[in-house]
Amino acid sequence: MATVRQASLQRARYKKAISQQDLDSSRTEPFRTGVPHRLPLPPLLSAPTPSGPSLFFTGTSQGAIKPVPRRPLAPEPTLTVMEPTEGAAPVKTYGCPRQVSNSLLSDLKLLSQACGRASRPLAEALCYWNMAIEYEAAFLLKEAIAYFRKFIFPCVRAGYTPGVVAGLSSIAAALYCQGNYSEAITACETALEAVPEAIHVCESTTGGWVTSSMAAASLLNTIGLCFTQLLDYEAATVAFSRALQHSLQVADQRVEKAICANQASANALVGDFAKAESCLERHIELSNTLGTVSERNIETTLGLKGLESDEYQAMGPPDATSKTANVLETSAVLSRLGSLARVHGEYESSRQFYQRAYNLAIRSGDFEHAVTASCAIGLAKGTESIKEALSAIQQESVGVEEANDYDIESVQDISKN
Repeated sequence: MATVRQASLQRARYKKAISQQDLDSSRTEPFRTGVPHRLPLPPLLSAPTPSGPSLFFTGTSQGAIKPVPRRPLAPEPTLTVMEPTEGAAPVKTYGCPRQVSNSLLSDLKLLSQACGRASRPLAEALCYWNMAIEYEAAFLLKEAIAYFRKFIFPCVRAGYTPGVVAGLSSIAAALYCQGNYSEAITACETALEAVPEAIHVCESTTGGWVTSSMAAASLLNTIGLCFTQLLDYEAATVAFSRALQHSLQVADQRVEKAICANQASANALVGDFAKAESCLERHIELSNTLGTVSERNIETTLGLKGLESDEYQAMGPPDATSKTANVLETSAVLSRLGSLARVHGEYESSRQFYQRAYNLAIRSGDFEHAVTASCAIGLAKGTESIKEALSAIQQESVGVEEANDYDIESVQDISKN
């Protein structure tokens, strides 16, 4: 049990570390299951920009202006079991909100005005980007969207299309977190139309930004998530399929892994659990081959045979990085599929998905989710038993009605004779 306790403590440390993590907005952020992906700043905007007169800066904001770190989306995948499927808006998709730095916002506002007067549109755009990131990190999404839009205007004046695409990607993610899914889809579609020109501009200037396949996979993934929330599951599966096709052209297989999980949920929403299982198996296969978990399979059999005490030692306590995140993500996907299978009346499939989620939760020391999953297993079993009992009663009643009809016909024949 010492290793079990160690795994649980390690997971708690991971949860605390990831909730305090900030991302470099000039680098491609990792794809995560169930949340939008935001494209990074393009090269001409991510390089540090001279600050100009020192009077524009106070406190820690002295020196060169550079991209402000941003908060991650969905710092930890949530193992959901009894969640509704009516497309409810996510509750604070971002990590722990960060306190707004009023001094930094004041300095950036002054600097943006100075850059505008000096006809330096990209430096002005970077000021607006940092202001948007500050509001985004505080989960003040209305203000963040407003400054992302201000960020786009100087990029348009400078003819720097990559900045436009990056701004629209961040706007779409913020709109998704607000629950404005139709507007988010519009922003992504506009960005998709501008991707070819953006890639051409990057290639003709500095290069080194994301590929066209990565940009398309990111935007289509967000579109699929939005359609899911709008209950248009057919459109969601099409969007995820297109995103998956683009992800195959991306060198990083973690992109394909996350989109496979989203595709599995979309297939389950329309009741196609054969395709959902196929996408899930691909997700697990990539989890194993990427080396983010131990060499043993990320899950064992559907039963409890492989969960003796030595299994904890064989798996080892998860570290505070990708191994723990991978196990938690796969548990969340399995549990989500279990919930959707239950909604569609596939109670045996629901029980199996929940059983696999339970196994992973036990092995990773996530006992809170293990208890929840075990309750869902019991619910699936009980519902299946009730369904079988009702079916048996219905068959018996049909048999009784047929027998009664036969007796009535016999009596009528006798009376005629």
